[in-house]
Amino acid sequence: MRGIVTICQNKRVALPFIFGKYVYPEMQRRFHGDLTLYHVWHDAHSTDGAMASNRELGEDKLANVRKFIHEQRYSNAIIERVTTTSEAWPALESMKCALRRSKALKADFHLWMEDDAIVVDMSCDTWATQIGGGDVGLYTNTDHKQMINIAYFLSTREYDDRLLNILNEYRGNKIHLRDTGLTDNFKGKGSMIEHIFWRAARKPVFLGPCKMFRHHPHGVHQKTGTDVKNWLKTNVSHVCPVDMDLLKLDFPD
Repeated sequence: MRGIVTICQNKRVALPFIFGKYVYPEMQRRFHGDLTLYHVWHDAHSTDGAMASNRELGEDKLANVRKFIHEQRYSNAIIERVTTTSEAWPALESMKCALRRSKALKADFHLWMEDDAIVVDMSCDTWATQIGGGDVGLYTNTDHKQMINIAYFLSTREYDDRLLNILNEYRGNKIHLRDTGLTDNFKGKGSMIEHIFWRAARKPVFLGPCKMFRHHPHGVHQKTGTDVKNWLKTNVSHVCPVDMDLLKLDFPD
């Protein structure tokens, strides 16, 4: 069995570092087969003011990531650098890169993360049983919202192939989709991209929320850097104080 973990990284360093140093080796040991870690680094600063992360994180944050990569602090990961961006969706090429890597590896399972989230799933050895006849695993049950939270989820080879075909229909800054009804009657409150990821699924399976955490201080979520630190202390208790302090580089709250 083959698995891949892709962290879609842009301007944050701490959680990708902590995952690679403390979580990934144990998941790799438990997984029945090869589990490969990729950082798909979106080395670009988008000027899209609609995205909170772009408003709050400047180009200087990219320098932090470059420094970590130069110093080989992500030693357990393969770094894929992406510089192409899109006004329609800045991370589009990064997502397609992650899907191409999964396809090249012929991965049976694909764990996705963004750089402000972390998944600690020590039941990775039973993913096949948990997914069963499904094609995507959700760590937050957003199926009723017609969306997949793309900051943390688990996909299968069938799902990745289907999603890559959909994303390949993007052209420039406009969306051209063969299925013209793909975004019709969207009743959720997530982004249109999260809805398209949901539309690619045939049978989502809920994996449970206790295995992940995300910095999300906006709206009703109110999950601050302090909350991230407290969650890590409980769920990844062997993180040393020096490494835990790296959170301050990304989450000053």
